[in-house]
Amino acid sequence: MAILVDEQVSQGESELGVLDIPITSTPELFGTLGLDTSSAGPNLRIEFNYTLQYSFVRTASVLISVYRGEGMDAVLVYQTEQTIPAPSSKGNHTVYRVPITATGVDYLPPNTDFIVYQAFVSTPEHCKHAKLKRIGPESFAARAYSD
Repeated sequence: MAILVDEQVSQGESELGVLDIPITSTPELFGTLGLDTSSAGPNLRIEFNYTLQYSFVRTASVLISVYRGEGMDAVLVYQTEQTIPAPSSKGNHTVYRVPITATGVDYLPPNTDFIVYQAFVSTPEHCKHAKLKRIGPESFAARAYSD
């Protein structure tokens, strides 16, 4: 049976509409946390989840990337892309709001006694005219389990 070793939450914003941060093709950090895994057994696994709400005016794609570690040594452990088509209307400047939520697992990561995870948001270059913005809420949470 798995035992909870540590749990952390990185809460960027808890309210809708408080943020107004453009999403570009340059990855932007929206969550970072560290897990104390010093008491973990041999079968370590990290379960994580995130929620991020964004707005757009045209068909848009949002890319979420989760890394283990920081800087140049960081390892990509999870990546997902969500594409949402905007309803077709010429001259329509309606702003649409969409949450993106996902859950992932980093199974048997190297145990360095303290593991940092970071979550980034970006958009593919072809979506630069969608006027994507982070509007909140956004959070990133992770739990370490072992046997």
